[in-house]
Amino acid sequence: MRSEFGLTDELPSDEDFDTKYHTAIAYQEMGLTEDAIRIFQEAIALVSPLDGTRRFFQCANLLGHCFMATGHPSMAVTWFTRALETPNLDDSERHGLWYELATAYDAAGNPVDAHRFYEQVYTENVDFRDVASRVRSEMAVH
Repeated sequence: MRSEFGLTDELPSDEDFDTKYHTAIAYQEMGLTEDAIRIFQEAIALVSPLDGTRRFFQCANLLGHCFMATGHPSMAVTWFTRALETPNLDDSERHGLWYELATAYDAAGNPVDAHRFYEQVYTENVDFRDVASRVRSEMAVH
């Protein structure tokens, strides 16, 4: 009876997510960033940071990169921050997100938060990308 009214307990399949996710990546690689954003948003709506997979993390991270590419760093901050909701991130994932957050805050004209996240990375991994030079240059300004 529930199915007659369109009420089902079915969850979206992994295939639904995979199709959207890979389509969004293809759009991103073709430079169709706005289309990629739309499809990544559809994909991320099918998952949760607590679903025991890396799907939410991957989508949120890529949404952040897409928003950076379209010149919307404050929107990128939102998605990089959401990616941090994923439990059990390893050090490299966490450092990468902190670094991306710092870069997005910098691009959004928020040097205080940018410096805070660069310092978080530096505190745990002085050799991560160019974080040491970024922290040194920030210290020289202050």
